[in-house]
Amino acid sequence: LLEDSVYAEYMEIEQQMGITRLIVTAIPLILTLFYCKATSHAPKPKLDSPEYLSYKMTNLLINMQFISFGFTVLGLRMVYFARLSMYFEITNALLLPVAIRGSFDRQSAKTIKHIAIILYFLYFLYQTYTYSTYGYFNDFRLVF
Repeated sequence: LLEDSVYAEYMEIEQQMGITRLIVTAIPLILTLFYCKATSHAPKPKLDSPEYLSYKMTNLLINMQFISFGFTVLGLRMVYFARLSMYFEITNALLLPVAIRGSFDRQSAKTIKHIAIILYFLYFLYQTYTYSTYGYFNDFRLVF
């Protein structure tokens, strides 16, 4: 299928995605599963209510997050699938606050949001530092 396209070279690359990316992708998915369990007994909004659009959008984002995680798992074998998962990664940023707010009480949710921001920032630094193919931070050394 990709034989005559510009992406044919990806099929020849033997690189794989790291396990840390899989773990970072799995954590929002686990929080989403907690959110689904916490809201499963809640009544569905009516078609003409203002909450209906939010309800449908949340369901769409949850499904896209599962697709993204599937591509991430496939990316452990071939880097091409890891590239496909990047197109769906925005769903984690959009769905994570909703999942945290729906799964925890107000004070815990605030704390978890702050922890998530710090951990994502540290993960970004880690990825930028370890991904030396393009030369990011070649002269920069982390303390840890």
